[in-house]
Amino acid sequence: MKMGKCTMNKAENCLQENNDYTKWQQKRFDNMSSDEFQEAAVSFAKENPFSIKE
Repeated sequence: MKMGKCTMNKAENCLQENNDYTKWQQKRFDNMSSDEFQEAAVSFAKENPFSIKE
């Protein structure tokens, strides 16, 4: 589905207003120990390897 520029801008603004990503991440990681965080980061990296798309 292709969205027009105006519609996309409205969608982006709505997402930004309703979701503060920084606060969400703080809440998500605040209660994690450094070991838990490292395990989660390693697991994510293994499941989502970085690759350059040509």
